[in-house]
Amino acid sequence: MNYTNELKNKGFKITYDRVAATRDGYDLIVDISKNNSYLKCSFSMSHQIGYYFSLEPFDYDSSDIKYFDGDEEWDFDYEALLCEYYGVEELIEM
Repeated sequence: MNYTNELKNKGFKITYDRVAATRDGYDLIVDISKNNSYLKCSFSMSHQIGYYFSLEPFDYDSSDIKYFDGDEEWDFDYEALLCEYYGVEELIEM
């Protein structure tokens, strides 16, 4: 949980929500927020832990403010966040 804890120490809140489940998998919504700014994206995951269909985030939505600490653009390592969330070393594409 090193990466997740690093983000939390910088003041970010990270939540996960499973939606749109089918027999093959589900969409995992990752919501990252800080102060009045947020970023919400969705990943197409398999029911098998650590396997995914699409690692490119979709349904991207954000507030107008995409910066934290005044000058640094948000750039998250989604694969690291998902690996830590699932407790796996790496994600495998199906």
